[in-house]
Amino acid sequence: MIKRRKRYFGYKAYVITTDSMKPGIREGDAIIVEKCEQEKLGIGDIVTIKNAKETIITHRITDIRDNTQTGEKEYVTKGDNNNVEDPEVIGYEDIEGKKVLVIPFFGHLLLSLKNKMYVIILTIVIGLIVMHIVGKQKKREMRREKKKNEDSKTKEEINIKDDS
Repeated sequence: MIKRRKRYFGYKAYVITTDSMKPGIREGDAIIVEKCEQEKLGIGDIVTIKNAKETIITHRITDIRDNTQTGEKEYVTKGDNNNVEDPEVIGYEDIEGKKVLVIPFFGHLLLSLKNKMYVIILTIVIGLIVMHIVGKQKKREMRREKKKNEDSKTKEEINIKDDS
């Protein structure tokens, strides 16, 4: 179970309140999640979900199935430290977001703060850090894609010269 935070700049921050995801994510860690497209979810991804009891949990996707009646994808999740999968299969609409960043022990600090101004400042700082990290990752992906496109154009040009 985790404590919910508001969405800032497209991201949500949560404080982990159990050890169901040990050893990677521990009680007291803060997790930053971002809503992502359904096509970008895969087995092994860590997601924060809202189950039928309106409880927010963060677990790993262990299986993705197609519902034969609705044709929609269903997700099976499990805590890394749990022996069995979660009893409830969830849909895409139940997924709050996919893990972007885990900040060890930061949740303890957030929960201990009484002054809301500190929480707002810390949330803004975290948001800026997350945006910077995610921006760098996206920039790298764009460079890789550009390089791949340039390489394929070069190969096409070589093939055209060889055919002449």
